[in-house]
Amino acid sequence: QLTASAKELAKVPLAPTFGTIEQTVEGLIAIFGQFNKSLTDTGYILDLVNEFAAKFAVESQDIFDAVRRGGAAFSAAGGSLEEFVSLFSVLRQVTRESAESLGVFFKTGIAELFSPKSQAELKRLGVTATDVLGQLNELATIFNSSQLTANEKITTGASLVGQRQFNRLLSLLKGIQDPNIQKQIQAAQKGVIGSIDRDAVSRLDDFGISLNRVRESFQ
Repeated sequence: QLTASAKELAKVPLAPTFGTIEQTVEGLIAIFGQFNKSLTDTGYILDLVNEFAAKFAVESQDIFDAVRRGGAAFSAAGGSLEEFVSLFSVLRQVTRESAESLGVFFKTGIAELFSPKSQAELKRLGVTATDVLGQLNELATIFNSSQLTANEKITTGASLVGQRQFNRLLSLLKGIQDPNIQKQIQAAQKGVIGSIDRDAVSRLDDFGISLNRVRESFQ
């Protein structure tokens, strides 16, 4: 397992979305611990992070930082790594806020969303899903319809996730129902498997072209 994991990590310098090997290892350790992943998942995790970083206005390090701050709470609420990366990428793109700030949203906002008080409020609104993504999607449909007034959206959002986080909740609910962002998510999901290998081949091809140019300049 360790050898296979090291082999996957060796590709990181050829993927433009990642930082240093050390930063990537630290990010992987955070994901292993907070989403119950193992060394055998290394390749898939790197592909997932790389593809979403390529498709969205987000860096791989942003995703790792957000996981460190909010991954545990999101996982405890039943959310998967794939859902976390997708939702964080959307929120980062639409708000342009720092990974640290958005990580706090996933830590405190999601925890508050699953409190008994907020769950009762969701049922009152007509949300029937019990999982994180399902509840957010149903809530997005409600918030993006004419069911609530602008003031009701603000007061309801604050009631669900707290005064400090409701703006981020509203941004997320708007983002996940944006048709263009939905297409980005679908494209990223389809491109996860083999993402780093494709980037590595592309980078090596670029190196080859550059070397040929250097060689030709001496002829």
